[in-house]
Amino acid sequence: MSESLLETRLNGTVDWFEAGSAVFEGVTEDPASLPPLNDRQAQRSWLAGFLASWSEWLDRRGLALSDERESETLDDRLTRTLRDRPELLRQLRSYRLGSQSWSEH
Repeated sequence: MSESLLETRLNGTVDWFEAGSAVFEGVTEDPASLPPLNDRQAQRSWLAGFLASWSEWLDRRGLALSDERESETLDDRLTRTLRDRPELLRQLRSYRLGSQSWSEH
C-alpha cells in the first residue's frame, strides 16, 4: 500500500479515489484498499479513481476510450481485479449513468 494511503487509513479515513487509482495501477493489493460493501459514497469515489487511472492508461497507450479492439475494457479490468470479491463487483456494476449501467458502454 502506498505510504500516504496507509497513513490516511491509520487516521481512520481513506481517500477512496486514491485507493481506486492505486489498485488499478498495481501499487497495492491490500484488501483494505477496496471499498466496503454497502457504502455507496466510498464505492463511487473508489470507482472514480479506478476509472481515472484506466483512462490515463488508455491515454498513455494512445487509445481512445471507445477503442476496445486493442485494449482491455474497463469492465474486463474491474472483473479481473475483483475476481475474488463478487459481491463488491456486483455492487459497483449497479451504479448507473442515466438509464444505462456503466458496464454497458
